[in-house]
Amino acid sequence: MIEKARTCAPFCSTIIGPFGLVEVRAYAEVSGDSNPIHLDPTVAARAGFGEPIVHGMLIVGHLVRLAEEWCADAVVSGVRSRFARPVGTSEVLHVEGRAIIPPDAKRGDPCILRVVAKNNSGMIAIITDVEFRDER
Repeated sequence: MIEKARTCAPFCSTIIGPFGLVEVRAYAEVSGDSNPIHLDPTVAARAGFGEPIVHGMLIVGHLVRLAEEWCADAVVSGVRSRFARPVGTSEVLHVEGRAIIPPDAKRGDPCILRVVAKNNSGMIAIITDVEFRDER
């Protein structure tokens, strides 16, 4: 994995979203997270948001899928995310990624792709580190 990360093309910038209430409702149904802050505009407004907010794990799922496309010949061995700010259902996210390679990395070590999603104002919404290992 380290070899691929050192020699591969950069992770391409892309845009995901808006997610919309239809996708958020479908995610709520399959995940069991029916918190009304994600589904009801009135509840979201009372909580201080201009619109329902997208489930963080729904967004992470999209980010991991993008990372898997970049590293199609490896398997995901871990995911860690940090949520910096909520994302509304009508927002789009600008996504970029880069390989994180420790200076002492050696052949066979896992590779981490750091995927960062920013809102239209350039503010970070989510940082997701996706760890890959060579397929075995």
